[in-house]
Amino acid sequence: ETAMKRGASLLREGPFLQGRRRAWETTRNEAAGVLRALRRRLRGQPIPSRQLHRIGGAVLVIGTAIGFGGLGNSLAAAATRGGCAEKVDGDDAKGEERALTMDEVARHNAEGDCWIVIDGDVYDVTEWLHLHPGTKAPILEHAGRDATEIFKHLHGPDILSHYGRPYRIGRLASDASDTSDASDASQSALGGASVTTSDYVVIGAGSAGCLVANRLAGQGHSVLLLEAGEAFEEDLNAKVHDPMKYGAAFATTLNWGYATVEQPHCNDRHIRCTRGRGVGGTSLVNGMLFNRGAREIYNLWALNGAHGWSADEMLKYFKRYEDNSRGESDVHGSGGHVRISDIPHGKLSPIATAFHRASVQSGFPANADQNSLTGPQFGVQIYQCYIRDDNGHRVTASRAFLSPNVRPSALTIRANSVVGNIMLASCPSCGAKQATGVAYFDSKTKTRHYAIANKEVIVSAGVIGSPQILLLSGIGPRKHLEEVKVPLQVDLEGVGSNLVDHPRVACKWASKLRGLNPMTLFSHVEANLYAASPWNEGPPDIQIQQDHVRTNEDLLLDPPVSTGFNLKPHCVRPFSSGTVRLRNNDPFEKPLIDPAYLSDERDLNCIVEGIKVCRKVVEQAAFDGIRGEELSPGSEIQTDKELRDWVRANVDTGYHPVGTCKIGNELDPMSVVGPELKVHRVNKLRVVDASVMPVIPNGNTQAATFAIAEKGAEMILAASSRDTK
Repeated sequence: ETAMKRGASLLREGPFLQGRRRAWETTRNEAAGVLRALRRRLRGQPIPSRQLHRIGGAVLVIGTAIGFGGLGNSLAAAATRGGCAEKVDGDDAKGEERALTMDEVARHNAEGDCWIVIDGDVYDVTEWLHLHPGTKAPILEHAGRDATEIFKHLHGPDILSHYGRPYRIGRLASDASDTSDASDASQSALGGASVTTSDYVVIGAGSAGCLVANRLAGQGHSVLLLEAGEAFEEDLNAKVHDPMKYGAAFATTLNWGYATVEQPHCNDRHIRCTRGRGVGGTSLVNGMLFNRGAREIYNLWALNGAHGWSADEMLKYFKRYEDNSRGESDVHGSGGHVRISDIPHGKLSPIATAFHRASVQSGFPANADQNSLTGPQFGVQIYQCYIRDDNGHRVTASRAFLSPNVRPSALTIRANSVVGNIMLASCPSCGAKQATGVAYFDSKTKTRHYAIANKEVIVSAGVIGSPQILLLSGIGPRKHLEEVKVPLQVDLEGVGSNLVDHPRVACKWASKLRGLNPMTLFSHVEANLYAASPWNEGPPDIQIQQDHVRTNEDLLLDPPVSTGFNLKPHCVRPFSSGTVRLRNNDPFEKPLIDPAYLSDERDLNCIVEGIKVCRKVVEQAAFDGIRGEELSPGSEIQTDKELRDWVRANVDTGYHPVGTCKIGNELDPMSVVGPELKVHRVNKLRVVDASVMPVIPNGNTQAATFAIAEKGAEMILAASSRDTK
């Protein structure tokens, strides 16, 4: 207690560096003396746990009282001089002692002399110092009254609520002769928490995370892939692998079950925000539609600070992951991990054929490939899909990149792992923040664990999860973090902002066709039309998808009879944007999601124009013999005002949210990552997923997410190679 008080006092005296040095020397020497005396007094006897906690608190406050950056050095000094000191000459009372080398510390550790306990896991000081050089990882909430009070005094009253349970140093065995393995002691006595080490920690096993983990581990780097949801055998879950049961998984644990806050421009409704939860992420539940978006969008990325991300520069990354049924070409790839298929002959519904012909009759061109990134998007096309043409199964990110035949041996997957925060330290050489690892919880036992990253931490938790994790780690807008009582680490205003999605509605018609069973089809959505509103400039701003009205729209229960068809106009170049914010500082709480749908009236008008296009297409001769009654909006709704009112009451998500950690240079106050996807002002931390998109593609977003992951993985590997050289 004397050492702690004196260290804190010295820290406040004079210049900071001088006070810090004096605090370090004084507390080191005094605490080491106390430990030596106690060690002599209790030699051959077990140390009572109550005293052990107090001693551990004293030793660790040496580190915390002099600032986060000094924790590693001061801990080493206290542990080696106080806990594992070797007599040079003389007797116990007067002999000179020296700090042991790390090899000598390791020998003492093996004898049970110098263990460190971190939130339930016991391991040796050698390992701790190797994994945490200079770290400021979670510290001593319950280490003793004086320790707690000093820590509060130095860092504010809320600091302890953000960090874990106590750290303790010392001998833990109940008998001095007990030299049992430290990990056994941790599992039996302390609840089973663990610390693991790998080159990279990837957070989130979704479309981006699965690809990134595969690419890094495939080059021999050890990778720990953390996923909040479950791992399961896809072939045993028809709600996933059967494309025609799309929607069935929405009501299961494979969906996060997010919903927006009340949307004031949508009649104050809460709108669903479906996101996949499990190894595979949203690729487990999405619509399986291959769509890259327009080349002009990627060129906008490059013009707005994402240098190196133009369409021509991105094309090779799109091709790299593709195994396209059309084969290798200048614009498509073959032999990649992700199978992309045309709808096989005989599997196209008569409604899709009619929609394609009617679109041409309405004046839209037939477009053989809307995904070339070299030609125009405008017009109608039969979709390509993320569905295998050999067995008709959904192609998920987990199947493509983590299945046994392609999963690298250096990859470890840990499911049911909810990230609490990214651990940050001060760089010893430059003083900047840097990521050292991740603190996470087992979602079933609520046990806290730690994953140390020797190289980098990669956040791939998606457009909702990635900003949530950054915010929980103290990286985000200062004002918001103060509101939810998360200690600020890096003030980044853009974290969680720029949330953009494609709003859409479903226009429905009854069909005169009878007996069409959608379960016999290849894809639930078959055709796509790109159109433009009268005021649009640039690539199309209206996307219309065709699918089927079913007797059991949500869960596809038997009998799955098609009674009509949907045309769904999307506003794919929206102007409205919103935010993702924390509800509180609990990582198990769902965040507040506010896409601000239709807050810009141009989006509302765009959807109204899309409805008019749908009606024009269905009026064409190709739909004669198929077209029944208009079910929604309904023939009674005709004027623009009536249509706008109907849209506000019925608009839904297109399931394409992006942008909450957008790319840009540091001159853009709302950007979160730079062109190399590195988080601004934090070393060894990147975000690699759909959240980095600065402008939303005007189409389905999985293709772009895979391409981002390919480019991100390439940049990470290049950085590792430079570091090695």
